[in-house]
Order: sequence, then structure tokens, then C-alpha cells
Amino acid sequence: MSLLDHLKTRRLCWNGDHGTAQYDDVFRELTVKPELPFEMVRIDCEPDVQCYLVVHDKFHGEVEMTPPEVEAVMNWLRCFADALLRRK
Repeated sequence: MSLLDHLKTRRLCWNGDHGTAQYDDVFRELTVKPELPFEMVRIDCEPDVQCYLVVHDKFHGEVEMTPPEVEAVMNWLRCFADALLRRK
């Protein structure tokens, strides 16, 4: 077991077809696009390594997320993890 196995991570990735959501020890593969309060086609948000990339529509490239977008993703991840933990 490496030190990396003990690190907590928060991450939301979506490539337009599938993705992953992780909040500390809760990890899930996603097959349904996360519903966020802003438009997005692709997203890679991993605050622990300062990665905040989003593609808002198919006509534009990747841009840095705004602070309210990052906050919305973190709220979504917390709710997602809480819901999964309650189901266990």
C-alpha cells in the first residue's frame, strides 16, 4: 500500500459520454451527465491539484472554471457522496 492510497481526493470528470466522481473515499463511475447549475459539455475539476477545466459548449475550447462553478461542483460532489453513503 502506498502513501497515495491514504490521500483523500475530490474530483469530478465528465468527457461527454461518461466520467468519474470522487469525494474522499466515495468513488463512482458515471454514465449520466452530472446536473450542475451551469452549462457544460466536458469538465475536469480536481481542486487538490488545482485543475479547474470546463468546456461550456461544443463551439468553444477548455477554459478555467469560475469560483462559483468550482463551488457548485464541490456542493454536487458532497451531495453525491452523502447520497451514496446513506444508501449503504
